[in-house]
Order: sequence, then C-alpha cells, then structure tokens
Amino acid sequence: MKNKPTIKLIIFSSITLLLTLGYAIGFKFLNRKNQGIADERVMINNQIAKMEQSFDTKKQSQAVAKIGDTISQHFLKSSEIPLFLTGIELIGQKTGATIRIASVDEVASAETGTGLSLNISAVGDYVAIYRTLVELENLPYLSTINNLSLVTSQNPNEQIDMTKKSTVQKPVWSMGLNLVIKSYIK
Repeated sequence: MKNKPTIKLIIFSSITLLLTLGYAIGFKFLNRKNQGIADERVMINNQIAKMEQSFDTKKQSQAVAKIGDTISQHFLKSSEIPLFLTGIELIGQKTGATIRIASVDEVASAETGTGLSLNISAVGDYVAIYRTLVELENLPYLSTINNLSLVTSQNPNEQIDMTKKSTVQKPVWSMGLNLVIKSYIK
C-alpha cells in the first residue's frame, strides 16, 4: 500500500510533465504561427503602401502633364511663327493702326536661351498706337520690348468730326520697337 501514493505521485508528476511539455510545444507552435501571420501582415501592408504610392505617382504624373500642357501654351514654337506674325498684323486691324513687321530673327540669350526678335513699326493716331502697344505688352508669351520710339508727324491728317460737322486735324503717330519673345522653342 505504500506504493500506491508513490505510484500516484509518479503518475501525477508524469502527467504534469507531459502537460507542461505539451503546453511549451503548443506555445512555440502558436508563437511561430503568430509571427508568420505578423510577417504576412507587414508584407501585405508594404504592398498596399507601394500600390498607394504607385497610384499617387500616376495621379501626380497626370497633374504634371496637365501643368506641362498649360505651360507649353505660353511658349512660341518655330512651327507657329507664321500664325503668330499674322496675329501681330491682326492687332493692327483690331486697334486701327497699320502694323508692319520689318524683320524676324532668332537671338541667343544667356538667361533664356534662344529667343525670337521682331522689329515692328506701326502708324496711326495716338489712341491706335497706344492700344497697339498695350496689345503687344499683353501677348501670352514671356517677352521684352526694346528700343521703343514714338514720333508724331508735323503733317496731321484731316478727319471729319460728324458731331461738330467740321474737320479736325489729328496728328499721325508712328511707333518703332524691337520685341523679343523669350519663351521661344525652335
């Protein structure tokens, strides 16, 4: 009978040892699984971040493309010169001045690279010359007006003023200038 408590103690100790061993093995197994799941989550989060960054990059590249299109509208290309020169002449029709383009040359500039230099002359009354100058200043290109000269004629033109039913003498103004378009692309 003395053996029964010892046998019970050995059995109980063995069962406790087996349970403890099973618990330790199970804990290690679950810990590895949890670590594997955590690694998978990190990898998935990294992939999601890369996809979001890729999406943001696409969105940003589209925005940059739109900005590039807008900016390119403010550059005069060599293929657009004839249309541009016609537009300069149309300014004269719009303002009432007679515009003549004497020369068109490409010029090199250290700050902006290649530019387009135009020597322009205009003849008309003061208001027409003033409006022409304002229109030239407001061209949608980066430009500089060089060598502006305004001259009034000693021989005014006679014009009929219908409100007063008389003739009025208006002086003839002439303008000469050098316009350099700095936003020019060959």
